[in-house]
Amino acid sequence: MNKIPFPFSVIALALLLSGCVTYHHPDPVEAKESLQQAQAQGAAAALTVPAAVQAELLPSNPVQSMAKPYVPERRFRVAAKDVEAREFFASLMKDGRYSVAVHPGVEGRINLDLREVTLSEVRDTVGDM
Repeated sequence: MNKIPFPFSVIALALLLSGCVTYHHPDPVEAKESLQQAQAQGAAAALTVPAAVQAELLPSNPVQSMAKPYVPERRFRVAAKDVEAREFFASLMKDGRYSVAVHPGVEGRINLDLREVTLSEVRDTVGDM
């Protein structure tokens, strides 16, 4: 086996260690000063917005949304065959979170079979009967 001569290994080790020494870069004083001056000047100018731009961005009569927020409603399957109207409405609200008050003048019998309908759809359908 060949052995590396001692002086060569010392020189190689010295070169490796000198390569790990960090180089100290000079501090860019002039660049930092000019950046600080530009920031100080820009901060004062950035706070003023021209009146024409302000008028375009914030109109005096903002548009208001006409859409109602979407609230998912519970859907039902309703089947009734020759059921009295009072019993029908009472049974609709039986398991729900709403209450029902039926006018004494409500009469009649209801026959229907509806699938995947909301409470307001059931009410509209029965009202049209």
